[in-house]
Order: sequence, then C-alpha cells, then structure tokens
Amino acid sequence: ARHAVHDTPAQGATPSTDPAALGSARNTATPPCIDDILRPHRIEVTLLDPSPSVTGCDEPLRPKHLAVLAYLALYRSADIEAVRRTFWPDSPSASSSNNTISAIRTKLGDNSKGEPLLASQRQGQLTLSAEVGSDWTRLCRLTSELPADSPPEEQIPLLVAALNLVAGPPGAAGSLDNWDWLRAEATGSGLIATAVRRVADRLVVLAQHLQRPDLVDWATAQANLVGDYDPPDETTIGHAPPLRVVAGGANDS
Repeated sequence: ARHAVHDTPAQGATPSTDPAALGSARNTATPPCIDDILRPHRIEVTLLDPSPSVTGCDEPLRPKHLAVLAYLALYRSADIEAVRRTFWPDSPSASSSNNTISAIRTKLGDNSKGEPLLASQRQGQLTLSAEVGSDWTRLCRLTSELPADSPPEEQIPLLVAALNLVAGPPGAAGSLDNWDWLRAEATGSGLIATAVRRVADRLVVLAQHLQRPDLVDWATAQANLVGDYDPPDETTIGHAPPLRVVAGGANDS
C-alpha cells in the first residue's frame, strides 16, 4: 500500500504539482500512469519504511519469512544460494531455507492461472511474480516514465510521486540479522539509496529552474530519509541530470 508523507517539520506536506503551481499555462492533469502505477495489488510488500511489512496474505508471516519475502520483492529474482548466504550464513544445512521458501510460497498462493506467485526455476533461481506489488517497484516504474526531453510540468508529478513513497529509513526498526541487507541497500552506494538520490537530484534541479524552493526543500528532506543528502547546486548543473533507475521489479504491472 502507498504511504503518505508524514506532516512533520523535517519532512513537510507533499508539495503541489498542479500546472499553475509549476508555472505552466497548459491544462495538464496528473499523468494517468501515476494512478495506474500506484494502484494496489492484492499482495503488497512495503520496503521503503523503517518497519517493512506485507499486506494481503491470508495469514501473517513470521519475521524471518517477511524478511526473505522483502528481499525477493527488492530483487524480484534471486539465486537460492544468495538467499541462504544472506539469511543463514552459518548454517551448513539447506533445510531452514527450503522450509522458509516453501512457507512463503504457500502464504502467497497462486495467481488466476494457478501458477505460484513465488516460482522456483531451474538452477535454483527464485522469481517473485509481478502480481506481488511493492513500493520499491513503483518508485522504479514512476521514474521509467520520464523521457529526458519532456517539460518540467510533466516530469515533476512523477518525481514527487516516486519520492513520496519513501516513508523513512528502510528497515531501520527491524532486527539486525533479518534486515541488515536492506539497511545496506538504503545507505551509501546501495541500490535504494542511489535511486532515491537520483530522483531527488532531478527534482531539485527542475524545481530550482522553476524557482520552487518548497520543492527543493521537500525533495531534500525525502532524500535525507535514506542518508545524508547534498542537493545539486544550480550554478554547477545547467540542466536536469540523467535519470537511470534500473532495478528488479521495474516490470511490475
């Protein structure tokens, strides 16, 4: 499910992105793809939050099972050996990992065609169905809808919608053994941290050109939720930087 931005002094309310606020004379409505992308799936995994969660399963998942599902929601496809190294690094037996994968597959169930939402392919590859939604997948999809030559009033609503999905430091409230991998991806050069900084960079530059300090401040606050963020300076960047957010789950629909 989608998280709203908390109304706090550090974060602030989501800024307006209507055409008038963006200095556009065109009657531009919110891009329809935003509503399509944000539409919830039957099962949803929340990653961009201090306490990752899953909704839509008939029964609650155990903490370890939730963490493994979140791992698969981030990468969408993962080798079973990589999963074992992450969650059972000291275990010589595969029984714990096999039992966990089996339990997750049972809890997720099948799609309308009777196919498991968590599939095991040859050579030990696990693949999570695109029918399992996540906030991370939505961030990737929103940024994939951004042609570099489109006007700012068309780009900014997508960028704001993407950053609006970040509700706090991912995995910060979780136990170290289950969520250390997520915290690593949300800091430094990690997958999530890099993506959020790139989205914020682009929004900041566009907002500077439109003289929207509220957007600059909001984007900076959102990016700071996943680590120290230094916004680009318009005196050194003459145009919006290229945006390349490529990650597992970008094919969610």
